[in-house]
Amino acid sequence: MRGILTLYDLRFQIPLKSWLHPSKSRISVLLLNHDPRAENKQVIIASGKNEVSIWDIVNLQCIEVFAVKSGDEKMTGVILESYKSLEAPSNREILLNSFTSNESISTENSIRAIAAPSDCRFMITGGSDRKIRFWDTARIENSGIVLGLELDEPKARYSTNTIENMKFHFEFNRNNGHLGNSNSRSNSTTSMNSLANSVAQQQYLMRNHVDAITDIILTESPYPMIISGDRDGVIKVLA
Repeated sequence: MRGILTLYDLRFQIPLKSWLHPSKSRISVLLLNHDPRAENKQVIIASGKNEVSIWDIVNLQCIEVFAVKSGDEKMTGVILESYKSLEAPSNREILLNSFTSNESISTENSIRAIAAPSDCRFMITGGSDRKIRFWDTARIENSGIVLGLELDEPKARYSTNTIENMKFHFEFNRNNGHLGNSNSRSNSTTSMNSLANSVAQQQYLMRNHVDAITDIILTESPYPMIISGDRDGVIKVLA
């Protein structure tokens, strides 16, 4: 059983409350939300499939979700029950599940790193899909993929929906459906295109991560930078 969160009283060193994240998958990242707009104590949680959620830890309520979806936004629905906290399992259930349960498939496409400034006006995320994303928490339409966009991949689209006081911010990716007309090309044109594609592929591999991104940090001086590291030990610096 994964995804269990516990709130402790550090003064008396006792647990106050525990709950289970609805994804029932491992918590990859846990951060305090210092957004001045926040009304209660909040945490930022990366768990599940390419998803970050913000939780009110006083009322144990999910209040905001940032997620990556495939397909068209018109085809995406939201099930609110999937974002409600669950009762924490007993110690016996935890022990039994530790021997019987397998790791959730969702971790194969999950967010492993989050970085944000002190006021949380934006978030930078990275994970197993090897992409670094910029999320504008105030204006989601300003968000985008900073690093890792495939050569033929169109730019992602972003939208926000509010359902019963919960905000859902979605990134939508569409497969590039253009069709090639290879039969009408001459041999010389095909050869030139192959060479250009080879060069572009090499440049892509040099610029982007080729394995899961495991950590991201932000710097403010001497100027703003994004520094990311992946499972292969490669470090990228973006300025």
